[in-house]
Amino acid sequence: MSMQPLLDELQRGLATLPADSIDAPVTARRGAVLLLLEPTDDDGGARILYTRRQAHLSSHPGQISFPGGRVDPGESVVDAALREADEEVGLDPTSVEVVGRLPAFYIPPSRFWMSAVVGVWRRPHPLRAAEAEVAEILHVDIFSLREEERWRAVPLSAAGSTWAWQLNDGDLLWGATAVVTGVLLDLALPGWSNGRRPNDLADDRLVRPWETLPVPGAPTPRPRLGDVATRQVHTPTAASAGAEAPTHADRQAWAGGVAEAVQRLLVQLEGRGGPVAVDGPVVVLCGPGRVGAVGRAAADILRAGGEDVVVVEAAGGIDGVDGDTLIGASIIVDALVGRGLRGLLADPLLGLVRALRDVAAPIVAVDLPSGIDPERGMVGETVSADVTITAPLLVPGHVAGGAMPFVADLYVVDRDGLRRAEVVDRPAEWGE
Repeated sequence: MSMQPLLDELQRGLATLPADSIDAPVTARRGAVLLLLEPTDDDGGARILYTRRQAHLSSHPGQISFPGGRVDPGESVVDAALREADEEVGLDPTSVEVVGRLPAFYIPPSRFWMSAVVGVWRRPHPLRAAEAEVAEILHVDIFSLREEERWRAVPLSAAGSTWAWQLNDGDLLWGATAVVTGVLLDLALPGWSNGRRPNDLADDRLVRPWETLPVPGAPTPRPRLGDVATRQVHTPTAASAGAEAPTHADRQAWAGGVAEAVQRLLVQLEGRGGPVAVDGPVVVLCGPGRVGAVGRAAADILRAGGEDVVVVEAAGGIDGVDGDTLIGASIIVDALVGRGLRGLLADPLLGLVRALRDVAAPIVAVDLPSGIDPERGMVGETVSADVTITAPLLVPGHVAGGAMPFVADLYVVDRDGLRRAEVVDRPAEWGE
């Protein structure tokens, strides 16, 4: 039987999508994936092509994903998805009929916008996995995803759970790839879940993959500072959140560490293609507290070293910030609010944090990414940093409550200078 009825339903669904939901902000970090449907011969269905990533990769190691990656400068989302599929699994782009695109959506931990290109594989041919990146190519029957015994729920946010599926070979399909898969099923197989949602599943179907798998990273490796010594830091305690304020000398050393981090990242950006304005200024967003003071001191150090720096006194939130300043930045320093925060981040700073979603420049956070609760970790919307520079004492918020993907590459500054933090004796309930 032909898959045409399924494809007709899918195209009807694609036609209902709001036009303004399809494209990600052009100024943001953008990724593209190919959602490839291969017709099956017997039931009018289709197989979905996935890959299992190699376990040694720094980004999404061992996880199930679609072929995909970063959209290069001057490249369309469709071209990027087809190019990545060619590179990862040897797919001939001319064998694919592109039928549409799903709405772009924001992935908070990695600060990427993902766009999924839907294609039908009209002329199937042998594929080959790029061994450096792909461990295995998987073909999953779309109808098998309607089977309730495969359904799982992943509690990714306070708003509730997202869909996941246990596949035949034991692989767990979850995260952003599962979100895209769920959208596809809603369009191509309306009513596939009989009205049930992930929050409706029993507790024994609840899974937390980060307890056994590496923390999900970005679609491409996030910036790191390179060859910096490591310092082991013992598990922080709640008492450290209320530690004495650093002295002026401590703040200057801290500012020096922030400035060093920025300078190392600037070196990395030189000659690298992408949407980041490598010749733009370093933009330092300063709040009224001690992290704001550290940010201003870091700006002075960078200026003394010849860097172009713009300091933004951001107490008024996004209304006091020129959007072009953010978009044109080479690097942004988040010195808005650190461990002084209690509870959820609120306006006026919340609006500024949301604006950073559309900015491609790397973000260096001072103390904690703004929005992270110093005791509970991830509790609501927050800055997703690439690098976090803190003072000698860590707080639980650096590692608790799902904060690590937002803290990302964590460093401490002490008398010996800048050191990557390696937390030891971490309680199991905090996750990895």
